[in-house]
Amino acid sequence: AKFAASNNEAVLVSVVMTVRNCEPWLEEALASVVAQTYRPLELSVLDDGSTDKTWSLIQSLSPSLESAGVRVIAASTSPAKAGRGIGYGQNRAVSQSSGTFICFLDGDDVCAPTRVAKQLQLCQAKQLELCRPREVRECSDSVREGGSEVLEKVREGESLEFWEGAPSGVRKGESGKLEKLREGESLEIREGESGQLEPPTRRQRCNEEAREEPLQLREASGKAARQAGADPLPVLVGSGFTRDPIDATPRYTAWINGLTEQQLVQQRLRELTVIHPTWFCHRHTYERLGGLSEAGAGFPEDLDFFYRHLRNGGALARVPEPLLVWRHAESGVTASRGVSWEVIWAMRVEHLETTVLCKKPWSDGFAIWGAGKEGKRLYRSLSEKSRAQVREFCDVDAKKLALGRYAHYESGAFVPIMHFRNVKPPLLLCVKDFDGEFAKNLASLGLCEGVEYLHFSF
Repeated sequence: AKFAASNNEAVLVSVVMTVRNCEPWLEEALASVVAQTYRPLELSVLDDGSTDKTWSLIQSLSPSLESAGVRVIAASTSPAKAGRGIGYGQNRAVSQSSGTFICFLDGDDVCAPTRVAKQLQLCQAKQLELCRPREVRECSDSVREGGSEVLEKVREGESLEFWEGAPSGVRKGESGKLEKLREGESLEIREGESGQLEPPTRRQRCNEEAREEPLQLREASGKAARQAGADPLPVLVGSGFTRDPIDATPRYTAWINGLTEQQLVQQRLRELTVIHPTWFCHRHTYERLGGLSEAGAGFPEDLDFFYRHLRNGGALARVPEPLLVWRHAESGVTASRGVSWEVIWAMRVEHLETTVLCKKPWSDGFAIWGAGKEGKRLYRSLSEKSRAQVREFCDVDAKKLALGRYAHYESGAFVPIMHFRNVKPPLLLCVKDFDGEFAKNLASLGLCEGVEYLHFSF
């Protein structure tokens, strides 16, 4: 079989699968691998002790994959040694693969034909973007007044010194052209509705800070990688998806598919914003963290890896269009995880405390929006130090407001309960019903997500 692409510079991508009792769906999943428009391609599959005909199917279908230009590497564990968890199987499937990039696929899901090609393109583009020095990244997003009297991007090859340190720091000179600011002038000016360059509004400044948040999360590791000049910067790429059956987890599906690129990081405390079945990354992104945890059943390996990726300077990206059919199956590898909500909750709280509450402005005090069960549960889950940072609860419910305060008898603390319009940011939102009236109330404050408020509950 021919495994090389016509483009000699094309990189090998390994589709990695860990399967267990996936006989009803496996043939369709493997057919979607064959249908990929991208080559060269490799399939690395580990059968985690299936008791049905999964392993027989892998063996019988391998020749057709090979003839279609997909190299197959398959291994199995005996039923007696099976059931050591997704992390164990996934790590070994990755270890036996040889691709530069890894595309994760569950045995009961189906890829769109362009999934590998589109996620690879985005992953490589993000790595190039993030490995450039920060001032060059900012230059590429800088604008100038073009011949059509609109602002356009700086063309390749134009002087970077003109923009260095001031991506928006330009103004109209006497000649009508944009020029560098004089020493001491504001670097943050932009073209207003009047056609003149004006200072940014508070909202615009806030949005710019929010856009920088993912960069701040990975700045340290990014600097180290640039200095080393070796490993690519870590980017975890996902995609949009549809569900089968279509009515499975409709609220969760609509939430994730509706996230902006900035919200992939901003809403990380709610749940996984890039779901594991859609993951695509460079091999180094996975191996630098030692892969998935092998703690076994009852442990959320995907959420754990997701948070470790972010804490160690990783970036997130997503192809918005649906490139995967995510099947809701009652059996298979993912169905037997047995992860309790308490374990997931504790992991989210830990990430909140170690990445948010220990930094300003949160360390100076914050409010919890939601004086109901969810908000109180969060307060009780916090460490003593973090609880001391909670200035007040806020709500709209008249009964809760009438109480005036929440009594935490274990510590003897009394926390005021105030109307949401009377509290100052930052706010931690602990309200499950985030649509409807709550969304209207939040929007009425004109706050900026990621800077002045964060979602915690889902």
